[in-house]
Formats: sequence, C-alpha cells, structure tokens
Amino acid sequence: MLAAIFLLGLVSAGCFEHPQMTREDARAFAKRALTKVGFRQVVVSTKVDATTYKSSDPGFIKDTPVAVWSTTSQVEGGTVVLDVQRRGRSAVYVKDTRADGAGPLLGDAQFGELTRFRYDPAGDRNRRDARPWAIAAVALIVVVGGGLFVSVLSGSVPGGRRLS
Repeated sequence: MLAAIFLLGLVSAGCFEHPQMTREDARAFAKRALTKVGFRQVVVSTKVDATTYKSSDPGFIKDTPVAVWSTTSQVEGGTVVLDVQRRGRSAVYVKDTRADGAGPLLGDAQFGELTRFRYDPAGDRNRRDARPWAIAAVALIVVVGGGLFVSVLSGSVPGGRRLS
C-alpha cells in the first residue's frame, strides 16, 4: 500500500513540472501575442535566440536574469523584438520600431494588452502528454480506495474488528 502511495506521489510530481518552451513555441507565442494586440501581417523570423533578460529598473536590479527566447517579427509598419520567458507564459521585453524610424509601433493600450497577454504552448503540450498518466493515477486511486473500503467493511483488515 505504501508503495502505491509513493508511486502516485512520484507520478503526480512529474505532472506538475513546468516545461520549457521550444523555439517553435516562442515563435507561436510571438505570432499570437502580436496578432492579439492588433498587428496584421505578422511574420516571425525562424531565427530565435536563446538569451537572458535582466531588467534595468532599479526595483528589479538585484533579480537574477530570466532565460528567454528572443524573437524578431516583421509586422505591418515595422519590426518587433519580443523576449519570451523560456519557462513561463508571458513576454518580458519588447522593442518595437517603425519602418520609417519615427518611434515605437505600440500605442499605450497595445503595450498594456501585450503586458497582460498570457499563452503557454509548452504547458498545453505537457498537459496533453500527461493526460494518460493522470487517468491512470485516478484509476489507481479509485482501485486502492475501493479495496481499502471493501477491506474495512468485510473486516479483513489485520488487527481490525468488525463492528456489526
């Protein structure tokens, strides 16, 4: 019985680890995020760089750098560089430049929407992959719990006494 509980704990611990995004995941994130904030004709470059991001904000200067995928996208009117967390579901940095060099592409509302945007393609994939294991874990819980319930009712628990 103890072995079954240990096995269940081991399986469930593996189910809750947050997976790392791949380069393709980062490209999908960038395309979805930029489309969501209103850009048209979003083309994300196939070149995605693994790097880190460290905030220059004095309030976060002591924080450790965040591992990111740096994506570059051509959108209607310019270029957007978006750094996406490798283990997470949000962007941490954006550099947007108009094609004519006349300043940023994102308006304040778009920037706010991008800040709030969440998408986790790696987590979605992980949940799909973990579904069979989760079903097996629930089935194991039901079988073990049912076996314990029947054992208690039938009085076959060692050292136990039937109450009827």
